[in-house]
This record gives sequence, structure tokens and C-alpha cells, in this order.
Amino acid sequence: EALKDYCILVTAHKRYCVFSGIGNLLKDDHFHQFIRIHRSYAVQKHFIEKINTNDVTLFNQIKLPVGNSFKENLK
Repeated sequence: EALKDYCILVTAHKRYCVFSGIGNLLKDDHFHQFIRIHRSYAVQKHFIEKINTNDVTLFNQIKLPVGNSFKENLK
């Protein structure tokens, strides 16, 4: 989740606060499995369980919004 100049990275065990924009993080090779779904959200592709018009549902039943400009990324 992007929040101004930093991001919250959520794992199964912990949350991390990183002082970097989401765009910069996604350029790093460690994040090649992530897909941008919103200006504030990116998720790992294999965690997406269901794709709807305006949101995605993750394996743990968390719903995240899909931004209009990022809908093409999900195809």
C-alpha cells in the first residue's frame, strides 16, 4: 500500500514500513511478481483469487480496489 513517500509491505507474518514510493519499489527485480492494480496498491499475481470490474479478491478474502488506469494490467 502506497502512502505518500513511503509504502506498507504486508507479508503473512509482519507489516513493514519502507521509505520509497510504490513505483520505485516495483522497478526492483525483487518485485517482478507484483502487478499494479491501483495507484496505491500492488499485489503478487499468485495471491489474486478473483478479479471483478472494480476490485480484486485475494486468497485471504481481502478485497482491494482496481483503478481505472490499471485494469489493463489484469488482462
